[in-house]
Amino acid sequence: MKKLLLPIFILLALASCKDEEPAAPKANIFFTDNVVFNSSVNSCTQTADGNIVYSGISGGAIVVTKLSNTGNLLWTTQHPIPTGIFSSITAIAEDDEQSLYVTASGQFGLFILKLNSSGNLLYNNSYNGEGPTCIIPTADGNILAVGNDFSSNIYIVKIAKDGTMLWQNTYAVSFQQQPNHIVETPQGDYLLTGSSVGFDALIYLKINAAGDVIWDKTNAISGLQMIGNTVILADGSIATCA
Repeated sequence: MKKLLLPIFILLALASCKDEEPAAPKANIFFTDNVVFNSSVNSCTQTADGNIVYSGISGGAIVVTKLSNTGNLLWTTQHPIPTGIFSSITAIAEDDEQSLYVTASGQFGLFILKLNSSGNLLYNNSYNGEGPTCIIPTADGNILAVGNDFSSNIYIVKIAKDGTMLWQNTYAVSFQQQPNHIVETPQGDYLLTGSSVGFDALIYLKINAAGDVIWDKTNAISGLQMIGNTVILADGSIATCA
């Protein structure tokens, strides 16, 4: 028995001399109560003050909620659309003045709401599109919103911060398409990516700051293609998550 115990003690001693494996970092999980969403939440962005705002639809109104970075409810607000909600899709963005812009579809158009940093409504304007998918502030100090027109073409509207429409255009890259994401290039152009209506091809559309087409392409790959975000890499090439 002693001969058997000796090797065991040696193994235990050697094991105790090994460096301990570093423990995996634990995620900090926060919870919040009393958020009024009861239908859908589908867009969020981090604000310049380090907090997070969410937009969604609840009870036929657009709801915007702001949480602290520790999950505490800062404020929540609801804003009905005059013509009624057409779809549950919303998109939200913050400009360089910490104003918020939210898009949603009404029965007769695409609405853009501007809120101040406390959630108070500044305006609620209607434009010609529907089904908004994204909204971004642009480097020239304006706002760009993307959706569809009523024929499933791409619809893009550019507005000034006061809501004045600068231009609006529709684009047909393929036979009907679903835009998903838009990003501004370092040159001040806009690159939109999306999918064909049958999800059998990826679509790309590049326009300049005035809305004129620079180029458009489709990229058919086997299987269903539902595009996610696109980033422009340091060498100018494009990486798309599909």
